[in-house]
This record gives sequence, structure tokens and C-alpha cells, in this order.
Amino acid sequence: MGRISDLEYCKRYQQASAHGPLSGAREFMSLDVRRWGFMHMVRPNNLRKEYPEVTFHHHYLHDLESVYWLLIWYMVSHAPHKEGVPRVIDHVSWAKLVDDLFGTGIDSQEPTVHWNNQSVTCTAMMNFWDDQDSLEGVCDILNLPVLFKKEYGTLQTAEQTECGETRWPDRVFTEGLYIAFEKAVNEALKSVPSDCQWLPLWDSLSSQ
Repeated sequence: MGRISDLEYCKRYQQASAHGPLSGAREFMSLDVRRWGFMHMVRPNNLRKEYPEVTFHHHYLHDLESVYWLLIWYMVSHAPHKEGVPRVIDHVSWAKLVDDLFGTGIDSQEPTVHWNNQSVTCTAMMNFWDDQDSLEGVCDILNLPVLFKKEYGTLQTAEQTECGETRWPDRVFTEGLYIAFEKAVNEALKSVPSDCQWLPLWDSLSSQ
């Protein structure tokens, strides 16, 4: 399996800018980056003055969220089949879910609906995922947005520094979300068949 890369647009985080170009596959972008603004503003409006002013920019956790969307795409596109059970797929439900998550216009709110209510996605997947034993474990991956939103909220309370551009310093980004992300995915994937097509994808991503 090849590596996922877009090297001509790579830059160090210290070069991140609030005015940087938007590049990449929109389907796999962080929801914040898709719209170039904070969608996960968890601070109450009446308390916002108590928090530091923050400038939106692309950061490390957005890239981790891209991995989340890539995994969801593989889950939806390559549902494992339970051996000995006839495959029965509701193609209409499958097509609608794919379109909701990845095929709609840039201003669509459908990905946000799934991001904020993971049970919507899990219920939709039941219509074409014939290995129900593995689906329960895999649906745990869909709960990862809860961890992302918590971390995004923590970032919004941190002071940003200004060195040519205003951004959060490296020290506010910890490995906690990465560890939780990897643990959740590894645990969920224990429930899928060993020949599942997206296991090699995760092996490749987690080894980098």
C-alpha cells in the first residue's frame, strides 16, 4: 500500500497561517478546515470575553481528524462480509450515507449532523453491514468525535503566541488524543474479520 502524501503542500506547523491556501481532498478534511473556521466553538457566548482571542489556522489535530474521515470512508465503502451469510445490502441507504458524509456541497451540514450524532451513522450502517457482530465494536470508532471536540475546546482556552503569525505554541498539543485515538481504533478492529480490506490501511497509517 502506498503512503498518503501531498508533499508539494507540506509545511511545518510553525509556518501555519490564518491565510494559508486550502488544499487537499475535501472529503477527508477536518470539518473546521473545510469551512476555514471554528465549528467546535464550545465556549458559551456570554463567557467568551473570559477566554483569550484565538485565530483560526490549520494545526496538528486537524490532520488527525483527516485520518478519522479516511477510516470512516473505508468503513462505509468496504463493509466486511460474514462468511456463510448471504450478502443483502440496502443500496439506497448506503448511497445516501456516502453522499451525506462525502458527496455533498461544501456548505452542506450533513457531515456535521453525523459528527455531532454518531448514532445516526451507526444506524445507517446497519442497513448494509451484514456482519452485525463486528458492527457493534466498529461503531465505537464513530464516538471519536467526542474526544476531538473536547480537545478542540481545550485549545480554545489556551493563549496563542505571535511570531509573524498568531498560532498556538507546540506545547499545548499533547499526545493524549493520539493515544486515545489509536487505542479506540485498535480495540474496535479486533471485532472485524481478519481479511477486512481496511485493516491494511490502518496498519500502514499507525506505523507512520
